[in-house]
Amino acid sequence: MTKPTVFVVYYSTYGHLRTVADKVVEGLKSTNLVNVELRQFPETLPQEVLEKMHAPPKDASVPEFTLDELEAGDAFMFGFPTRFGTAPTQVKSFIDSTGGLWAK
Repeated sequence: MTKPTVFVVYYSTYGHLRTVADKVVEGLKSTNLVNVELRQFPETLPQEVLEKMHAPPKDASVPEFTLDELEAGDAFMFGFPTRFGTAPTQVKSFIDSTGGLWAK
């Protein structure tokens, strides 16, 4: 029997949520019950803004989450900070891009 695939998807400007995501991945893998894929939400801020915020570079070894993966995954765990009580623009932008999936 094929193991279900769980996508752990995070957004983190300064790396704190990446640390949490790594622990979630570690825990899921320890069960040996699922395949686990780590992904990050696409960044929407320009590089010059990130530099002014003193944000560390994104980890290029972690692919950006895609709509194809959203369709293919069996389960998802999302981690992101809140901005004024709501999801950050990077997460909202991704969710807004899923509109075409609802039309299928």
